[in-house]
Amino acid sequence: YLQTHKDDEAFSQFVVRENEFIRGDLSIFVVDTEGYCYAWSDEKGLIWKNIIDWKDDDGKPFVKQMLDQAA
Repeated sequence: YLQTHKDDEAFSQFVVRENEFIRGDLSIFVVDTEGYCYAWSDEKGLIWKNIIDWKDDDGKPFVKQMLDQAA
């Protein structure tokens, strides 16, 4: 889908619960290298929020860890 659509078009579809990108508890998320969220399941309120400091249940900054691993 990303190969055939512009990024913003794809990201806007990733957050629509009634489409093919969300199935049960499986969904797509998109975060840039600075930690800004472009898509996170159907949580439209997170778009343009910086979530780099989010922590998991153990207190680990999982978004930052994912970004560090991807770099």
